[in-house]
Amino acid sequence: MQNFKDIKISQKLGGSYAIIIILVIILSAISFGSMVKLKNVFSEYQSTAQTSLLLSEMSRYLGNARREIFSYRAAPDDTKQKIIENNINNLLALAPKIEVVTVG
Repeated sequence: MQNFKDIKISQKLGGSYAIIIILVIILSAISFGSMVKLKNVFSEYQSTAQTSLLLSEMSRYLGNARREIFSYRAAPDDTKQKIIENNINNLLALAPKIEVVTVG
């Protein structure tokens, strides 16, 4: 086996470039694997965010309907009744869009 000092400069440079290329290939493989995992995590996040937005909108319609019901009880009125029906119909229209999320 030769000492490092005895190896030609061209072989030293070629060996260094080979080591750098191998390290770059390994780093690229690790990065690619991480990106694939990140894509899956982002897809899960996107689904959860959409469900959260739907639930928020449903909560808004439910809150509006409840306020109008209290108002209707105090002073019955046909326009209040239509507002209540509209809020409940909007709420029911959103219900089928929600996906059930299971953990585990």
